[in-house]
Amino acid sequence: MPSARTSHSQNQHQRESLLKCAASLFAEKGFKGTSIRMICSKANVNTAAVNYYFGSKEKLYVAVFRMLIKTDDAPDTWLHEPPPPCTTLTAWIKQMGTVLDRLTFFLLRDDTLSLCRRRMFASELARPSQCLPMLLEEFYKPVITYLNAMFMQILPDASPVVIQAEAMFVLNHVGSFFRLSPPWDTIARNDVLPPDEWHKALNTYYLALLQARLKEILPPERW
Repeated sequence: MPSARTSHSQNQHQRESLLKCAASLFAEKGFKGTSIRMICSKANVNTAAVNYYFGSKEKLYVAVFRMLIKTDDAPDTWLHEPPPPCTTLTAWIKQMGTVLDRLTFFLLRDDTLSLCRRRMFASELARPSQCLPMLLEEFYKPVITYLNAMFMQILPDASPVVIQAEAMFVLNHVGSFFRLSPPWDTIARNDVLPPDEWHKALNTYYLALLQARLKEILPPERW
């Protein structure tokens, strides 16, 4: 007879397998296109397992979304502190580069769950579900709050409208990462560069544009 510890380990393994298999299917086929039978078949478990561990397909979808958004490197884990003070545009651009690099790493890691994250985030924006508030609260809110603080630092005399517009421009750049997955990568990706180098090139190009635009606003002594 299996011990309680063995039984718990098996349950944990089955639950994690269901989450990962469901993430792959939800990302590829969407919520409506994915059935409980498909998930359980992929996870090699009984069809009753979804209800046993999660209660319903809807609750499993929420659990998958939470798994993808609540990670050790998620934005809300490192954007909770105010941005460090930057007295020059050069230092400020360097800090913005660090932020973009970390967001890029969170969204564009070359692994299965990161691919699922990009696809499900993009799907949630196009066809919102009960997970949209989680996406807004756990991803968008920390990012936009931090970006607002950064632009208020470099443009202290700017109006709230300008600050919000500048932050949204950066957020739109980050949002484009959601579309760097199949099938969109067939038109958005450059085959000349490896993915990691291409992502860095996109960030570098964007930062150069941002720096040039801010130089038109700031006096030379602030550069």
